[in-house]
Amino acid sequence: MYGMKKILRQRWEKILAGVFASILVFTLIGFFIIPVFIKSILVKKLSANVQREVLVHRVKFNPYLLSLIVDNLVIKDKDGEIFASLDELSVNLQFSSVFQKALIIKGFHIKQPYIRVVRNGETSFNFSDLITEKGNNAAPIRFSLHEIKVIDGKVDFWDEMKEIKHTLNNLNVIIPFLSNLPRHVNSEVILNCSVLLNDTPIFLTGKSRPFSDPQQAFLQIDIQKLYIPQYSSYLPLSTKVNILSGYMNVKTALSYSQKNGSVSSRELVFSQAFVSLDSLTLKHKEEKEEFAIIPKFSINNTRVNVTDREITVEEIFAENGSLLLKRFANGTFNFLDIISPVKQSEQPEQSKRPWLLTVREFLVKEFIIQGEDLMSSNPVFVTLDQVNLHGSSLTTKSGEKGQASFSLRWNKTGTVSAEGSIGVDPIIAEGKISAANVDISPLHSYVTDTVNLTIAKANVHADGDITFGYREESNPTVSYRGNISLSDFMSIEKLYKRSFLQWKIFSLLNARIKYNPTEIYIDEVFLDDFSVNLLVHSDGTPDFHVILVQETEKEESLRTEQEKEIPHGYKGFIPPVTIDTINLQNGKIDFIDRYINPGFKSKLEDIKATISGFSSEDMEPSHISLTGRLKGIYPLEITGKIDPFSEKKYADVNVVLRGFDLPFLTPYVGRYIGYTIEKGKLYLDLGYTISGNELYGENRIILDRFTLGDKIDSQEAISLPIKSAINFLKDRKGEIRLDFPVKGNIDDPEFKLGKVVLDGMINLAKKVVTSPFALLGNIFGRGKKFAFLEFDYGSDRIGRDDIKKLKDLITALYERPFLRLEIQGRTDQKEDRNALKLRRFTDLLKVQKLKDRAKKGKPAVPLSEVEIYTGEYETYLRKAYKAADFPKSRNVFGFVEDIPVQKMEKLLMDHIAITDGDLRLLADRRAIQVKDYILKSKKVEPERIFIVKSKIYSRKDGKKGKRSRVQFALK
Repeated sequence: MYGMKKILRQRWEKILAGVFASILVFTLIGFFIIPVFIKSILVKKLSANVQREVLVHRVKFNPYLLSLIVDNLVIKDKDGEIFASLDELSVNLQFSSVFQKALIIKGFHIKQPYIRVVRNGETSFNFSDLITEKGNNAAPIRFSLHEIKVIDGKVDFWDEMKEIKHTLNNLNVIIPFLSNLPRHVNSEVILNCSVLLNDTPIFLTGKSRPFSDPQQAFLQIDIQKLYIPQYSSYLPLSTKVNILSGYMNVKTALSYSQKNGSVSSRELVFSQAFVSLDSLTLKHKEEKEEFAIIPKFSINNTRVNVTDREITVEEIFAENGSLLLKRFANGTFNFLDIISPVKQSEQPEQSKRPWLLTVREFLVKEFIIQGEDLMSSNPVFVTLDQVNLHGSSLTTKSGEKGQASFSLRWNKTGTVSAEGSIGVDPIIAEGKISAANVDISPLHSYVTDTVNLTIAKANVHADGDITFGYREESNPTVSYRGNISLSDFMSIEKLYKRSFLQWKIFSLLNARIKYNPTEIYIDEVFLDDFSVNLLVHSDGTPDFHVILVQETEKEESLRTEQEKEIPHGYKGFIPPVTIDTINLQNGKIDFIDRYINPGFKSKLEDIKATISGFSSEDMEPSHISLTGRLKGIYPLEITGKIDPFSEKKYADVNVVLRGFDLPFLTPYVGRYIGYTIEKGKLYLDLGYTISGNELYGENRIILDRFTLGDKIDSQEAISLPIKSAINFLKDRKGEIRLDFPVKGNIDDPEFKLGKVVLDGMINLAKKVVTSPFALLGNIFGRGKKFAFLEFDYGSDRIGRDDIKKLKDLITALYERPFLRLEIQGRTDQKEDRNALKLRRFTDLLKVQKLKDRAKKGKPAVPLSEVEIYTGEYETYLRKAYKAADFPKSRNVFGFVEDIPVQKMEKLLMDHIAITDGDLRLLADRRAIQVKDYILKSKKVEPERIFIVKSKIYSRKDGKKGKRSRVQFALK
């Protein structure tokens, strides 16, 4: 019994010793051997796999807890720098792994992991050699991981291509549970992650079922104040653009699902996405100022279905932004430089269906847009402020439209607004547009290629419906229906800085205008209060040659070659154009000609014009009517018909001008006739017809009272006795009537209508002067004596012999109504003065006799009929002496003393004063008597007789003949 117990005790002792020894061995192996083995295997295997040096400071293993700790693991890169490291890796393996034939880990902790990523090529990294495309058909390891943690991790990203470094700090990841065991495939995997990307907080939280069918994942992303300039080099921006500032905030939820592992069943969706940009500032590297400043921009509540290629945005919002749109001198645009050109290899696959984008609401508030165009020699600057855009239900879905509107202020004064519908597939926009006081004068540089004009002011107004459409297979189509006007237009000729064309209002009323195909239908074109200043420069260049930019030799040669390729007679396609009425009113044209000397200036005022039936579709010609007043007083009328659209040119126009005073034409006419025009009136009745290339004209011209003035030295004057020719052409009404036709080929470059008319008038004058000029000398029939009438000294009575002279003169004037007679009264300073004094002396006596007749009650008679007889001479002499108003000798009683007759005569004669004025009046009376006699014949019109300034002659003037006369002159 005792022996049995002893045997049992010894057996248990051996068992216990064996167990103890086993435990000791297990402990020694577990704590000391296995760590060394693991370290060795880890270093060798990992080094072999990554082809890099691997260092492990220490490995600790607890065989009882099955916990493994790796301290200070370091993987060096090929350049000797640290590729990856971790401060501590802690793994707690469960014994149940043996029974479940799976890797069961209760804790998997990584402390202070570090990874150094280097980008050394477009798609090359320092880990690129670790990526293998070899497949692995081995069965997946079954595992169940509890409490996965990454604590205080860090990633350094070196981008050698862009010379930029990025850092991920404070990387913390917690995954409470992850298992692919069958019983856990439907369990959710929870993720919590936070990190600082270059000091930008990023939070990731999510849950997933990676091993279920279907596979599902949900991730929430929160990025706060990402400093955009740090990542600008990774954006698809041009190298010419700098992002000076800007912060981005992102909040979104990502969901993913896949059924049966099928690629076609994958679904990736971003939902509840909120993206905002704050204080975004962009600058072109070649410019000093920023071209985009956007304080606030946000995309709210967005859903992106990557699988279905659909994007739905609830709201896009931007506020108080400022944009600078600039075209540089080389023709490039700053805003086109923002996006880098897409490489051919990066072009989207055409086989994929296009993305479908829907924006529920789009809102831009209070933006400012500065426009600059530096390509022109005169840069263009435009400011658009108070820019507001609003859109709703905008979509790229085929056939669907959204609503959109915008409004803005143009250069602080004008306004533009529009609202309507808009579609993307196909591209179409239609709605109402209105504009008011939009001054387009800053855009005048765009017309300087064709005209040398500066547009000082021009306000656009519009109110109508507009439609725009575009399909890839065709050109854009545009249509507008409504009213358009351009008001307060002012243009200045650039070379001489003078006003050229201006108007108050130019309107297109109820216009229907289309492009592609081109169609123009307008109820009325209205132009009011307009003026044109036309000038011929001192070198003879007309205004239009200065204003129109002349072609260079190269451009002219190219145009000529192109015209040669056009078939003869080809007129080209004429689009439908119909304007019911064109109305012009309150117009004025000022004309100055500085080429001639002296200069010529005229104007046409009160212009009113109407053109009706202006159409390329109607076979009937348009009717035109224009009235105006030349120089503000002379009526001008133009009427007729024109057809500018017919293949065969057609025009039938009449021009009527009445009562134009000819002296105004002296600068022009004087060059060719060698005289100024002293007076006269012009009446025109011109009729011109154009049929095809042929012009036929009837010129009916009346020159009334056409009178030449002083002679002019002109090398261009015709060598004809022009005055004689004019006189012969005049009828008895004082009119020259010209009626001669003209014709010519308007396609002939040598044909000039003005020259043809002038040649016709010269030829007519030549025909007149072929008659003998001796006729002029035979008009009066009495030779030189007929040039004057002589008068008795002191008398204005026409003598009997001179009556016959006057009758002959009257006959000549009647038969030659073209002649004008000038009458000049003349007096002899001595003889007429003496005769007037004697007549004045006799009249003093006659006055006294008339007084006596009155006292006796006899009727009064004219002084010229009173006669003083010899017996009464002394009586009336004494009375006249006493009545005379001059000092006389008196007796002591104060009475006038009686003196001898001779002395009284002398005193009276001495106190009678005959002045030059009296002599001039006598000369005037003589001229008046002659004129009166001629006019009483009623054969000569009063307007043909002119009394000129009288003259007083003395004996010292050397003239022969009696000076007491009336002198005649014919003009």
